[in-house]
Amino acid sequence: MTRTARKVVVGDDGKSRFEELPIEFHHLDDVVPGGAFDAAPLGSNEVALVRFRPGFVADWHHTPAPTWMMVMTGRMELGLSDDVWAELVPGDVVYMTDASGDGHRSRVLGDEDVLMATAGFGG
Repeated sequence: MTRTARKVVVGDDGKSRFEELPIEFHHLDDVVPGGAFDAAPLGSNEVALVRFRPGFVADWHHTPAPTWMMVMTGRMELGLSDDVWAELVPGDVVYMTDASGDGHRSRVLGDEDVLMATAGFGG
């Protein structure tokens, strides 16, 4: 999957303008138990866009490094050790630091892709 972003550039004339910047998503299998998703690094492996498709369900897993997650589209739930589930919607920001212990579960709600911006995962 490829998305297009706008890139602000400055030409030889000193004028700013938009250009299209393709963002290429790569399919990732077996990263979390039971779930496959798509990710597109944004300039480094620490910042990315991540897409979870409808029907995505992942059993207990950890976030290997502290990671910020910002929901842009869709709805997702995170399940924690105490069996509390929290719904995440566009505009929500979560800081994941569960590199040990039980970890968390996740699942997409509804029939819309969940698109998240993430920062920190690769660091």
